[in-house]
Formats: sequence, C-alpha cells, structure tokens
Amino acid sequence: MTKPDPNTAPIDPITSLLEDGLGDALPRIAEMLMNAAMCLERSAHLRAEPHQRTEARNGYANGFKPRTLNTSLGKLHLSVPQVRESSSPFQTSLLEKGSRSERALKAAIAEMYL
Repeated sequence: MTKPDPNTAPIDPITSLLEDGLGDALPRIAEMLMNAAMCLERSAHLRAEPHQRTEARNGYANGFKPRTLNTSLGKLHLSVPQVRESSSPFQTSLLEKGSRSERALKAAIAEMYL
C-alpha cells in the first residue's frame, strides 16, 4: 500500500484510521462511536445540548469519567459523560453499571437495532 499524499490527507478521522490498518482501527472506531452515542444520550437526558440554555433543561453536563471496557476487539478506553443537578440520575444504556466486559454492550447494540 502506498503512502497517502500529505497534501490530500483525509479530513475524516475514521478514514485516516482505516488507512493505517483495519486491525488497529476497529477498536479506535468503536471507541469513537460509543463516546458519540453516550454524548447523544446525555443530551437527550438533559433535554439540551452542551452550553444551551432552555427552560426544559434537566441538569447540566459535568465533564467525563474515564472507563475501560474489555471487548473482543481489545480494551476500549471510553469517556463516560457525567451529569449534575439532574432530577434523575443519568446512566448510559451502552454500559451496565459496574460492568467491565462487552456483555452489556452486545445487549445495548441488539436493543438499539430493534
């Protein structure tokens, strides 16, 4: 495989990961997708985007907590979104509380598919 021309380097981070090789790319792509999905879940829970002020807002985004998840792809280093001052606790559907393996992830993916 030839090296890509730096002047025409892809802007999309997933494309650049795939160019480096599929074996190393899949865990990083899984991390990116899971982190994005958890951020979307947090926005839905809060009923507002980060830095958006609305009357319906249900708490505030409060950064991220690092978490490692063991999968068949390898260890995924995730950033789990945190919430403060919410009327109900925020728990992402992608991860079971206290789970460190992909069993909960498989169940969440199957649930999202349905």
